[in-house]
Amino acid sequence: MVASSPSNDEPTDEYEAGWRLLQDHITSGQSWSGMERHCVFLNVGDAKFAEASGVSGLDFYDDGRGMAIVDWDHDGDLDVWISNRTGPRARLLRNDSSSQNSYISFRLKTATANPDAIGAEVELFFLGQNDERHVRTLRAGSGFISQSSKWVHFGVPSGEVVSHVRVRWPSGRETEHRDIAAGARWVLRQSVDTSERWRPERLKQSAGAHGEGAEGLSSASPPPLEPGGIQPAPPTSSARLPIIQPLPLLGLTIEDIDGVRTPLQRAPGAPVLLTLWADWCVNCKRELSLLQEQRAAIERAGLRVIAVSVDEPGDRAASEASLDKLGWEFERAFAHDELLELLAIAQRVLMERPQAGVIPTSYLIDGEGKLQVIYRGTVEAEQVLQDLSASALTPPERRDLFAEFEGWWSTEKIPTRYTMLAIQLRNRGYAELASQYLQRITLRGDMEDAPDYAINRIIGSEINTGIQLMEAGNTAAAEASFKRALALNPKNPIANRFAGVCLHRLGRPAEARPLLELASEEDPGNAELFNDLGLTLIALDEREEAAAAFLRAIEIAPELAKPRFNLGVNYAQEGRFDEAAAVIERATELREEYPQAWGALGRVYSLQGRYTDSALALERALELREGPPDLMHLYGQTLIELERREEARALLPKLRGLEPARAAALERALNN
Repeated sequence: MVASSPSNDEPTDEYEAGWRLLQDHITSGQSWSGMERHCVFLNVGDAKFAEASGVSGLDFYDDGRGMAIVDWDHDGDLDVWISNRTGPRARLLRNDSSSQNSYISFRLKTATANPDAIGAEVELFFLGQNDERHVRTLRAGSGFISQSSKWVHFGVPSGEVVSHVRVRWPSGRETEHRDIAAGARWVLRQSVDTSERWRPERLKQSAGAHGEGAEGLSSASPPPLEPGGIQPAPPTSSARLPIIQPLPLLGLTIEDIDGVRTPLQRAPGAPVLLTLWADWCVNCKRELSLLQEQRAAIERAGLRVIAVSVDEPGDRAASEASLDKLGWEFERAFAHDELLELLAIAQRVLMERPQAGVIPTSYLIDGEGKLQVIYRGTVEAEQVLQDLSASALTPPERRDLFAEFEGWWSTEKIPTRYTMLAIQLRNRGYAELASQYLQRITLRGDMEDAPDYAINRIIGSEINTGIQLMEAGNTAAAEASFKRALALNPKNPIANRFAGVCLHRLGRPAEARPLLELASEEDPGNAELFNDLGLTLIALDEREEAAAAFLRAIEIAPELAKPRFNLGVNYAQEGRFDEAAAVIERATELREEYPQAWGALGRVYSLQGRYTDSALALERALELREGPPDLMHLYGQTLIELERREEARALLPKLRGLEPARAAALERALNN
């Protein structure tokens, strides 16, 4: 069920959940306005109906749509026209019942803007039954894309005599007609209470004879029809699905009986028919037997055939025994979850209803690792070899060859679906494979197949993943994610910046530097980026260049405290204490709750001999970030310099719990 459309721009959770469920149904192969066989329900009274599709003969395999009721052959009983989405597009079901009952039909006419009297109500009465109503209403539509005859038809039971008919016209006028009898068709007009009998006439042979009678109705009965011979094929789970634009399948591996994985294709070479089968599947074994019988022809074509068992690991020995019993002389292997998921993802990209779990299913993959054809159900070697011979054709040539009938194409563009596959793989956790697919597109230079928005979507996803990994402390995995983003766009400033930060954290500042410098060229207005570059330059002992990077960050964002703090640390390490103090003081003004800056400022003051200022700065640092043992030790030393020994001694218990060596050093200083 899909919830009602939202009344504003914000869809409700229920509405979005409904659409997700509908999408899941479509992609999982469930019906959504498809394969709707015609149904017949018999009214058994008391507001109950019996399903009578089978006994009526109407339950064709057609994908049904519309139905119209009409007395097509003018024999007094109603015939049925049905329309279908699939062939045959239309069927006539002629009613040849031998019932002894009769009928009566009326055609209503007015001289108004509603000449067919749509909306009129017709009430029929039988002699002696004036209290029993038989009512029909004339409607403009009788169902989906359907319009039944405008003749108002009544069945007349055997032995009953028609008394009269009453018509309530759309204008409000009511007429009553008594000069009528069953077994005939009558024309009733709003302007008079009389009736006119209508009789069909055969088409005259003379030119111009086909036309309207005096009643304004067709005077010709339809020509006779012979039963048709078109019968649709019954539904089947087997299908042959040639891929017009062959799709590369990257990263496929198969397992041996011990679970050791090897690539399906180690390098470009022989084409492969990968057949998924199971020991319990009778059709699978039949297919394998047929392939084995055609071994000579298959080997002449240079085709590798690999029987890949999908049986559980505990059943692998039984699978091997079954292949031995079949005399299987081709290759054999076992599937694993990743292989099956990658094949399923490829099928979801290529078709709306993939049915990836059907076995046997075979995949014809050419020597370059591109998927050429999918065979759902059993397939014979002759068909596979015929399709293999077409693998060298261009996509337009393949499209023309595989088309079931002639026609014209609305576009010459045949999409590669690389981008769609990359997005699917990325969403399902195969980030490395997704990156490889998009790299193929960019290397080909075919940006029509890889629009910027699609590539940027993957890059953004990789960057977000990398940032999350950095925050979780997994720097190596984060760096790999940023590198995948850079493989798609080597100049992306965000990916370059964070890849550089990761390399710096991993102790590889020389590798980080060019990435950060490239990022600064691409994004010269990013103060945080220049701050990161400055830190990397410090690690490389390029202090003058580091200072320039921090100053550039301050110039871009004067309100930013971090580059001022780092610049001050850089000055302090060079022995430029006065400059360091001034810069760090400004950092604490911009960001009062900055424990690292207060701690660094306390160190600088101490080195300057400004112990009172140092103590105040260190107190503030410890207040904001309780417990760093180096700061506590320095604070204790500063208190000793200020002759505040008891305060310094009070730090010892806590310092012993954090770092006993520093506590011992402070205690020695107190005892001197």
